[in-house]
Amino acid sequence: MSSFALRFVGQEALPSRLSEFDREQLFELGSADVEAITQQFRVGHRLPAALMVLFMRATGRPLDGFNVLPRNLLRRTAELLGISSPSIATLRSIYGRSQTLFKHQLWAKRYLGLRDLEQGDEIQLTDALRIHAQEATHPDDLVRSACQWLYTRRIVIPGPRRLKDWARDALATIEASVLAHVSAAVPVARARELSALAYCIRPETDSTHLEWLKTPPRRHGPASLAETLEKVRFLKALGADTWDLSSVTLAKQQAYARQVQSRRPAKTREINPSRQMIELVCFLRITLLELTDVALLQSSRRSQQLFREAANRAQASRARATTGLLRQAAQASAILHDEARTWQDRVLQARQLLAEFSGVTTGSFVSQVRKALAGRPAGTCLPDIAQGSGIRRPQGRPWFPAVEGVECVAGTQCCRNSRRRAASGSGCRLARSRPRSGPPLEPSGFGSLHADVAAKEPSSRQRLDRSLTEPSRARPDADSSSPLGIAT
Repeated sequence: MSSFALRFVGQEALPSRLSEFDREQLFELGSADVEAITQQFRVGHRLPAALMVLFMRATGRPLDGFNVLPRNLLRRTAELLGISSPSIATLRSIYGRSQTLFKHQLWAKRYLGLRDLEQGDEIQLTDALRIHAQEATHPDDLVRSACQWLYTRRIVIPGPRRLKDWARDALATIEASVLAHVSAAVPVARARELSALAYCIRPETDSTHLEWLKTPPRRHGPASLAETLEKVRFLKALGADTWDLSSVTLAKQQAYARQVQSRRPAKTREINPSRQMIELVCFLRITLLELTDVALLQSSRRSQQLFREAANRAQASRARATTGLLRQAAQASAILHDEARTWQDRVLQARQLLAEFSGVTTGSFVSQVRKALAGRPAGTCLPDIAQGSGIRRPQGRPWFPAVEGVECVAGTQCCRNSRRRAASGSGCRLARSRPRSGPPLEPSGFGSLHADVAAKEPSSRQRLDRSLTEPSRARPDADSSSPLGIAT
């Protein structure tokens, strides 16, 4: 049964207010209930007996009196029984006699098929509570588990004091076991040193190491990443990564760590030394695990930010280069189409105008991104950060996930080429790129206008040089005054 349907289990009194949904789902009399109550009780006692049945069915324990009673429940129950709705004072006066109260409780228990707790049931319940205590941190959690365990087995839930005694005993047993495992992983002398260091003031600050570790990480950035890695190095220097707490469940460790996180350091120092050692060791261990995850996430975001900025700079540089090329091409086109000049003058001026682009090749967009990354101001390298914090790079894998996805720059030809290479099984070359001697290997099919012109330019220039130096050879169908067949 879901926890939503069991949220009223174990309550000692009716709620002051009850929604219509809860009343219809959990506090509604059926036709069989109305018939049984009508046959068993006289008119004046039908409504109290009906409320007793509804309460025991929803909570699993008997109702001791009408201290609080929802008006919509009282009105609806009286309507189903076919009687007028009395006042709460009248209902209280009915249960003023203890014999009437016990009689209604006994009849409701038999009608609903409930039974009292037996010795065998108590043994099974305590064993179940010890299992739940391996992940619980407060007796109230175990009390709730005990109520649900009894309710699902149709056993009348006893008083709250008895339930709390069982919960405290189960927690004490598990805590003794946890203390033994923690003492085996961290000797007592070392635990005392950790406690003294945790409450020691950090150099050049006014906060303790414990308060510093409890500070959540800020927004991702170089300073936040450096602080996170400093905390990781501090915890590893304490030896938190070598403590063997595998015998203590992770949920239990997280529960102890939450106790330290939610409590002021001064209050933590006031608790029992053994409990303080358990909570502090679990807090340091869980904090190390969480900070390593945070460091990897921040490093991934930082690498993605670096690639994104480099791609933006490369895109802007490429746009400026393309604009200059188009301007020069327009000027060259105007010169070549100037009929007032001879063809030799037009060619020589256009060649002089395009001379600055003769040996320039822009390369692919991916190479420009690499160049922008290499030209960043000097700073901390992400692999150096990872190595300094003790994070090992998986064999055959890049440092961070963002390195794998650098080729997937939205809207670029590299993305489309990558998908084609993925279909053929070759993969994207940018993901495999590493520093090496010689020119970089560019993705095929990702050339630019400059690259195409540069590839075709030598043969064109040779023909033009020959046309300017050799004697003109006119074709039969062209004007003899122009070696290229251009009318002058």
